[in-house]
Amino acid sequence: MRTRINLKPVAFSAAPNNQQLNSIFIHSLPLFLVVLCLLLLPGNNASETPIQSFASLKTFQDLRYKSGTINVENNLEELKNNFLTNSRIENASLRETFQHAGLSHLLALSGGQTGPAAAFICFSIVGVLIGLLSLQRKMVRFRLILIIGRVGILSELAVILFLVGLYQSTGALNRVFSFRLARIVAYAATFQVRTGVRKHIHMIPHIIATLPWMLAFLIGKNPTSDLSFLLSSLGALTAHLSSSVTSLLFSVDKDNTNSKPPAVFRAIKDLVETIARWITMTALTSAIMCIFCFQLWPINNLVNKIMANLLAGPVVLLIITPGALVINVSLLLNSEIILNPATSFFSFGTFVFLKIGQTFAEQGITRDDSSRMLFLKQRHYEWYDHPYLLLLILIVCMSGLNHWIHERKIRRLKTNPEISAP
Repeated sequence: MRTRINLKPVAFSAAPNNQQLNSIFIHSLPLFLVVLCLLLLPGNNASETPIQSFASLKTFQDLRYKSGTINVENNLEELKNNFLTNSRIENASLRETFQHAGLSHLLALSGGQTGPAAAFICFSIVGVLIGLLSLQRKMVRFRLILIIGRVGILSELAVILFLVGLYQSTGALNRVFSFRLARIVAYAATFQVRTGVRKHIHMIPHIIATLPWMLAFLIGKNPTSDLSFLLSSLGALTAHLSSSVTSLLFSVDKDNTNSKPPAVFRAIKDLVETIARWITMTALTSAIMCIFCFQLWPINNLVNKIMANLLAGPVVLLIITPGALVINVSLLLNSEIILNPATSFFSFGTFVFLKIGQTFAEQGITRDDSSRMLFLKQRHYEWYDHPYLLLLILIVCMSGLNHWIHERKIRRLKTNPEISAP
């Protein structure tokens, strides 16, 4: 048996780490420059932005008014208005309840709730089109499949735009819409690159990272001064990083044996693994976000906040958000048959969500609010004194880190195609 001895000087061992840090910095540089330019620009007046004017259309105003007239229990009234019309919760005690439970971010409608809903509607439309085409015995050509895919992308963008108007164009929804629009631009640029010059294809990830910020500034408020936009961006980047870490953890022990268990056992194993992945990713995302946002709310009782998110996240995603969308559709169609069961389903979800918040808030109440960002009330400040400067730095660093991880996955797949990179 041969023994290999590494005679490389120890000084060279730090070179890969420096190279990796330089790579992360280079990937963060485009977004850093865009954010710096936006910091130097004056903020927009929310009442004069195009997206706010779109949300003020009579159709959306009437729909929000009808949503506010739906009868629910008195203790669920403010939650109903929050999830149906995105109205701010006025009850200070109720706000503190969700804050101490670590569930305040679930009250702000963002891509975490509206994104899956829009994707489901998009896939439904595409599924119907493919189903109709499959009735014909002829094979569907590639060009026709490409057209169906584009219809699905545009339908998803239309649904998100409708939700932006309905929910009064918050910063989080503005980010979701701008991000989807940037993906369409990147998709078009990728198609153009593949049919033309390929040397600029490395710019596509930078377009996806920077273009949403510029689009958000053009159609809405300055994103660097919009806390909702920043928290939504940081949450999405943190979830992406947590997903990569979770995939790495679950790919360490892979069964490389050739023997395959029965289909039932494989299905059970896949289900358990999926649930375990989701729990790990949610817990990791909640923990990292609590640490990142220490200026906004205290970091105490981190375990309780993670548990609250594990329980409340599916309630909002699978019950409250679908129920709210069905209620809005039934109001548009004036269908009482759909409205009544949808209201009951939605009320059940808000009731469970409230109980989860109250249960975990009792274990997390604290009177030490010294860690909150008290300087949010400042109005005039220089760019280096910006109240959200720490959040902006975290977003830029996380964007570069996620981009670097993505490139490592691609390189690993190219060099070892038989190994599935996490």
